[in-house]
Amino acid sequence: MDQAGTEREIRELAVTNDIIYITARKPELVEVAGREYAMELGRGWLRVPLIDGDCKTITSPRYQELLSHLPAEITRFDTFLNEHNTSGDAFYRSLGYQEAGRSHIYDTRTERAVLCESDCALLDTNQHESLIELHDAVFPDTFETGREFLNQLSTGK
Repeated sequence: MDQAGTEREIRELAVTNDIIYITARKPELVEVAGREYAMELGRGWLRVPLIDGDCKTITSPRYQELLSHLPAEITRFDTFLNEHNTSGDAFYRSLGYQEAGRSHIYDTRTERAVLCESDCALLDTNQHESLIELHDAVFPDTFETGREFLNQLSTGK
């Protein structure tokens, strides 16, 4: 990509609160680092490092750069690493991050993924407030509120 294309891409990403850095040593991709945030939640998500590498020489400068353009309103960061990314885990722990929980990723072969018929009815409008309350009670610390979740369902996004 030419210099003008790179600058345009960075500007477009900045408009959406996302910043991504790519480190390469020709012909090899070394690291991808990024961050995004939601101002209204005061929360950000880090994507460092996406490629296992020497965190002291590669990731630390990228991490500092990612934070340098961050609004003061962002007071919390979350990150999600593959459980085998030991250098990423060590990197975050060296900065004082603590493991807050683990996520599970489920996988199956497509021929095994069979949808069963259900007699479950579609959500009725008189159930919206109950869904919002349930969502906020079960997922109190998620990136969107029950109302935002419901709005996404309503708009089909």
